Amino acid sequence: MADYRGIFSLQQLYEEQQSDNWAIAEESSFTKPPYSIDWQYGYFSGGDINPGSTSTVDRVDYSNDLNLTSRRGNLSQARFGGGGTGNKNYGWNAGGYTPPSYLSTTDRIDYSNDTATAAPKGPLTSNKNTIAAVGNENYGYWSGGYSPSNSPVRISTVDRIDYSNDTPTASPKGPLSQARTSHAGTGTLSYGYFGGGDLPGSSSRVDRIDYSNDTATASTKGDLAQAAYNVGAVGNNNYGYWTGGYSPPSYLSSVSRLDYASDSTACVTRGPLTTNKNNTTGVSNSSYGWLGGGYNPSVRSDVDRIDFANDTSTASPRGSLSIPKFSVGGSSAKSNTIPGTTSIANQGVGITTTGTSVNFENQNVFSYSYGYIAGGYDIPPRRSSVDRIDFSNDTAVSARAVMSEIKQEATGASSQNYGYVCGGYNGSSIVSSVFRVDYSNDSSTPVTTGPLSLILSSTESVSTKDYAWIGGGYSAAEVSTVNRIDYSSDTSTASPRGPLTLARATAMASGNKNYGYWASGYDIPPRYSTVDRIDYSNDTVAALPKNPLPEVRQQGGGAGTNDYGYFSGGYDGSSNKSSIFRVDYASDTSYVTRGNLVTGGTTGHHAAGNSSYAWFGGGYTSGELSDVQRLDFSNDTATTSFRGYMTETRAEAAAFSSRNQILPQPPAQINDYGTGAPYPLRTLGQQYGYFAGGGGPATPGPLGSSLRDRMDYMNDTAVLSPRGNLVRSRWYGGALSSLDSGYFAGGGAPGLPSYTTIERLDYSNDTALGVAKGPLNISRNNPKGSANSSYGWFTGGYAPSAADETSTVERVDFSNDTATASPRGNLSVKKTNHAQTGNQDYGYTGGRYSQFSTVDRIDYSNDTATAAVKGPLSLARSYLSAAGNANYGWFTGGAYQSFPGYTTVDRIDYSNDTATASPKGPLTQITNTHSSFANKEFGYFTSGYPGIPTTRVDRISFANDTVTAQPRNVRNLDGVYGMGASAAEDGLPQ
Repeated sequence: MADYRGIFSLQQLYEEQQSDNWAIAEESSFTKPPYSIDWQYGYFSGGDINPGSTSTVDRVDYSNDLNLTSRRGNLSQARFGGGGTGNKNYGWNAGGYTPPSYLSTTDRIDYSNDTATAAPKGPLTSNKNTIAAVGNENYGYWSGGYSPSNSPVRISTVDRIDYSNDTPTASPKGPLSQARTSHAGTGTLSYGYFGGGDLPGSSSRVDRIDYSNDTATASTKGDLAQAAYNVGAVGNNNYGYWTGGYSPPSYLSSVSRLDYASDSTACVTRGPLTTNKNNTTGVSNSSYGWLGGGYNPSVRSDVDRIDFANDTSTASPRGSLSIPKFSVGGSSAKSNTIPGTTSIANQGVGITTTGTSVNFENQNVFSYSYGYIAGGYDIPPRRSSVDRIDFSNDTAVSARAVMSEIKQEATGASSQNYGYVCGGYNGSSIVSSVFRVDYSNDSSTPVTTGPLSLILSSTESVSTKDYAWIGGGYSAAEVSTVNRIDYSSDTSTASPRGPLTLARATAMASGNKNYGYWASGYDIPPRYSTVDRIDYSNDTVAALPKNPLPEVRQQGGGAGTNDYGYFSGGYDGSSNKSSIFRVDYASDTSYVTRGNLVTGGTTGHHAAGNSSYAWFGGGYTSGELSDVQRLDFSNDTATTSFRGYMTETRAEAAAFSSRNQILPQPPAQINDYGTGAPYPLRTLGQQYGYFAGGGGPATPGPLGSSLRDRMDYMNDTAVLSPRGNLVRSRWYGGALSSLDSGYFAGGGAPGLPSYTTIERLDYSNDTALGVAKGPLNISRNNPKGSANSSYGWFTGGYAPSAADETSTVERVDFSNDTATASPRGNLSVKKTNHAQTGNQDYGYTGGRYSQFSTVDRIDYSNDTATAAVKGPLSLARSYLSAAGNANYGWFTGGAYQSFPGYTTVDRIDYSNDTATASPKGPLTQITNTHSSFANKEFGYFTSGYPGIPTTRVDRISFANDTVTAQPRNVRNLDGVYGMGASAAEDGLPQ
């Protein structure tokens, strides 16, 4: 084997193909057709947290179920003991109990917008809890339950909700065969089965509802293997499973399986749950059932998974719910054998300058928005681990599978559903093995497929939707061999195809849907700049030589789009390189130099990507790296941006992604309002940020302006654009944002009383005068605000009526914003001159007038409670400002006593908010009394007092927040005492 110590082979990135096929033509418009999505998630909504009820909704990702479930939007009211079911578009949770009331109300979760608060729908026929639910594509059935207003209190009633018309009261259908409560339901498209329950006393009875004759009394079927109540249930098309429960005096772990094909036969016992527990809730797809939460004898958050194909084994422990809870409502687009995908309607007309014809042939394609880095080398250990980069949150890299063998100098390839790690070196020998990662279950050990036609390391590859080509590499010496893997028969040995023009290893590779390119490489003794091209349609002939790279390179990185290939970094025989060369596939005889790697001279780095970016993981500079850096294809002259870190340092790894541009993808969502955004925009307002009001020494005329300035995120170095005015001049106000509007509250003008007024800026009509909305309860200066997609919270401030700071918190309901703001729970202390930001679950306030470092957290799901004190800022201060995204909040500047101001930036990690905030890179100048807003990637902070100039705006890059903020554009007036709002801040859905 060649000695490559200190210089590392590169894994290849295969490029991504957009699913839309645009013919080159003049600008045109088209009505956007619907597209299809297969929601591979289960939802656990509401529940008993002992004591009390909760409105929280947790989502388990079936393809990634080892992690903590993700919090989504809440139910409209807290409840436990309600019944949950759904179809392929929505999930319903109905009935239940929230002390002291029994409920008949129904909440509906929209799977396509599951961060929003669930929508209230029509009620059940009566108030009841501990009910069970099941359904098919068109109807949901809620059965039995407990109602103290009924005599007897246990009931047999079955209510049916028509999904197509779910606002009327549910209609009563045929009852159960006996009254019961604390039972559970599952079923097929034709029948619903309810099993177990409390009669009083434990029951083993299973009742079946025939959906085609649902006015008849349910028929009795085979009994459960053990009588129990407070059971859970899951199932697929062939079997139903009832799990755990309580049979006095014991909590149970037993599982009973009913065979639907012979459902009059008693259930059989299958593998148990991981522990004895009751009141678990189930969701399922065709392969697995997930049981979440429960009680024994304390509240639980664990999730068990039953493998329907191997159901005699003990259920496997998976991730956990975000909080312990039981008596939860469960729903999923895949439960109850609901088939197919859901059609999502596009809104409005799309505009494209790239053509008049649109090909939506891939409407039903589901793909995984992740990139993977597998194996690799670090002195001394070699790696078998697989890391996953979430393209939607690329600063957080998670550990996934562990391969059964160490692999370095392997190469990666990808189909739509699987990633492949091909060949490599295991620490003692070169191997021909191919490991396959299942994207739908990427935490399981990759299976062995292949092998290659020869043992091979230091090779590179390109992929299409049907094949992968592995070219060159090292066996007993460097080779020119090209192997092709056929994904449709990937357990077969890879087939030799036409060779490269010369033997070499550690090359770079990229490709499009027609051709694959291998550039540079190494053969003892020469290094090459040679570029070879393979024609996929004629791959048995030798590769065609193209013009060489401008320099010799080995062990660089390859990436690309449909139109361009990128070759980055590498080693030229004397030093590691940072430059990136780009080839235009349409005229593939020449290369241009683009940006550089942020890590400097780097070898042995590897790329996975999508149609917009390539993510390079690891590599070698003066030592192995764990850095992840991102190349922006739309701005490829810029230096790559640092994103985060892999879980381990590694070079010579393999990289792959199903978002490879050559692979079919779900149709892109066309941005109705323009192009060039770094991420899809949900609303018009998310393209812009707004500074409003304020004023200072540089402002002509009296202090207190009504001006609104707009910043375009796509052009943030330009002077801000004046838009419409506020209704009245104000400074020391507070601001927050919904998805569609900005809200500006309180404050005042010099010599005038402070305001209670709130005015709304409509982002779709931002040149109009602000519109007065429902007021605050008390007039105040300097309130601060944060929001989720349904509500906004204004906190603290100075109340002249009390001649003091206030701790009051008031909530604006965006769906009813003409009403007076609703008082909620207070802050832990009185605050003014503080700062506030948050995400979709919590709001964080930091600092105060009396120069405290205190941080309070408002729990949006429980906002009547006093805010909880969390980890402090790194220093005490007031007159500071804050902005953030879904994961972090940045608190900037401020003053302390006679000290005029700080440049300090503190970052709060929402996932670890009891820790002291961590200092990050400073602002460009000391400042206080400034304002701010943010989008997903950047925070913008105006100058304040005593900043010079006072109109300047600093930008903090959230992905690289240890460096000094960058000066960007300028306001049209002083930034002192102003307000900032944006529809892209606080983790709002985008």
